[in-house]
Amino acid sequence: MGLDRKELLKRYVDVWNGGELHLLDHFVAADFQRHVSPTGGPASNLTELKNVIAGSRADVPDLHLEVEDVMEVEGRLVCRWTSQGTHREGREPPDRPRRFSLDGITLLRFEDGKIAEEWSAGDELGALLRLGFRLEPPGKAVPVG
Repeated sequence: MGLDRKELLKRYVDVWNGGELHLLDHFVAADFQRHVSPTGGPASNLTELKNVIAGSRADVPDLHLEVEDVMEVEGRLVCRWTSQGTHREGREPPDRPRRFSLDGITLLRFEDGKIAEEWSAGDELGALLRLGFRLEPPGKAVPVG
């Protein structure tokens, strides 16, 4: 008998938190699809998903994802989550990393007892603002010549 959907979600989150990518082979479909914003790391198969998780953990080595709520709707799981960690990518000097948190929602579809597809959306703008980025209106056009 296979694992129930909530157990599959737990194992998926455990891989994001611990980085043991080989475990995905047991409960994520080879033709897995991940739909997110371009900065969130879309994936069109299991290998690309492993690359997304590895890259995320390289940028945020202490990444921790916590599932806050879970609902099952027509055989799919919807969960609200919070991730946090210390962002290191592109930091100069590298000894001044910044803590961040990101809230989001994920929907998972299952097929043959495995996670087959994911749709995720997170408050990336809020996370960037907490990292110290600023929004500035575009500059005025300057005539050429």
